[in-house]
Amino acid sequence: MTELPSSLRSYRFALERAAAADLARRRRRRVGGVAAAVAVVLVVVNLLPSGGDRPGGVAPASAVERAAAALQPADGTILHFHMKGRQFEDGRPDIRWEHESWTLVGTGDNRTVQAPPFGPTTETAYVDGIESAWDEAGGRVVEKAVSRPEGSTPAANGEFRDEIMALLRAKRAKVTRLTRDGATVLRIAAGSRSYLVDAESYAPIEMRTRGTSGGTVLRFVTYESLPPDGDLLSIAAQHDGARVVRDAEAYDALLQRLFANG
Repeated sequence: MTELPSSLRSYRFALERAAAADLARRRRRRVGGVAAAVAVVLVVVNLLPSGGDRPGGVAPASAVERAAAALQPADGTILHFHMKGRQFEDGRPDIRWEHESWTLVGTGDNRTVQAPPFGPTTETAYVDGIESAWDEAGGRVVEKAVSRPEGSTPAANGEFRDEIMALLRAKRAKVTRLTRDGATVLRIAAGSRSYLVDAESYAPIEMRTRGTSGGTVLRFVTYESLPPDGDLLSIAAQHDGARVVRDAEAYDALLQRLFANG
């Protein structure tokens, strides 16, 4: 099992807890079901050229192959995405969250800004053996040196890629061409899950899962590949003039405060 970057692990737990009520109603589904919903957050997309088979219709096999190919990470580029999530269930208010991340694909270096379902907005990063977090109250960046076993570099799409591939390659998957907000999109659906991608680039637009009395919607505001740029991964670079403090105890205390809700 591939480990998530440290900056994403606590966020994953928050999503799992937020979705627990919905998942409890899915009979004989393993806990990885929520991972399938979150999976699209960590998909890495390479923009693909248009294919001649698309203007007159959608060839399901071709569409699925292109969507699957779009899951392959492009090493050396920065994957940037901004996602808004919503979980809904009959009889209770919606649970909402946001997640924006910049990841240097192939290294695990990452900066993440997230507004979880519960608790404050957080900004964390991992670059070259240093974990860091933004302390808004103190106006400072707090760092901690960490060591990872050789060969343990986290993947940008990690353990969740297989979940998405299972949806894309399901025999019952159906591909439909739709018009949404004036743009042409492809909907790939199987069972209670549907995945919307751009008809030209196959970049993700939306992922929906449905349970007996609710479901989850993940909508991508931005999804793009960028040239390598260290400033995009640096919290200090995003807060010009902020004091940088390397203190392991202060870092651990800050994370406990930021992620007090899990």
